[in-house]
Amino acid sequence: MYDIPNADAYGVVIFNAKGQVLLREPSGHFGGYVWTFAKGRPDAGESPAETAVREAFEETGYRVELLDVIPQAFPGTTTSSAFFIAGPLGKQGKPTNETSATRWVHFEEATDLISKSKSEIGRDRDLAILRAAWDVHEQLPWSRRPATCKEDWETKPFPRKQTGVTLDLACDEGAMARIRKGFLPMVMEDRWFAWFDEPVLHLHRSRTGFCIYPQYPDDLLFRVPASLHRPSLPGAGLQPQLEEFLRGRSAPLSGDRKAMV
Repeated sequence: MYDIPNADAYGVVIFNAKGQVLLREPSGHFGGYVWTFAKGRPDAGESPAETAVREAFEETGYRVELLDVIPQAFPGTTTSSAFFIAGPLGKQGKPTNETSATRWVHFEEATDLISKSKSEIGRDRDLAILRAAWDVHEQLPWSRRPATCKEDWETKPFPRKQTGVTLDLACDEGAMARIRKGFLPMVMEDRWFAWFDEPVLHLHRSRTGFCIYPQYPDDLLFRVPASLHRPSLPGAGLQPQLEEFLRGRSAPLSGDRKAMV
């Protein structure tokens, strides 16, 4: 899928839809690392991509979508490492006990946190990985930008008081790909936040955080179901902006309005 350099270990640099990068704090600051990236050696029979996806889930709690690669390998204290660029899928689970904490941060804070590591070789390597990853991330086309995830917005659970809205929507593969990228509000007029967690598309009112959601049957991957539930709250109707999104006609992610097709 992606041509990644040969290395002893493979990992991921995970970005969210807001342009933040995910760092993990190794338990006990193992190896002198205070904040670093998820990575590890391949298990028997694993490809580099399979290793990176597994390590991401084990060490950060996120299932990830691989988006690109950093085109060079990086020497460390005991291994050489190569990295994929990835985005989160759905919501965060619980990492293994190898990780004590994770944190979404922008470039400047990531630089400061990585600089706390005691291992000089490892610290310099991780700073080089961060800079290279940022360069690759900034060049990604919209179709390979990170999807939204639950942690991108302050949300509230599904209210008990509900009503139903009947929809008749059909999506081709391209439209479904845009829906799966989610909807991140960027201006006051954006009334919805959306994130996808197979097989459910979660939709939240951006101002209140209240959730509505349609569920996709497993056998109709590219077809939106006929029923959509929403909170019976004032002004919670199906606005044109939301309908355009559910039809897969718009791509309002990370402010990239020019990408609408």
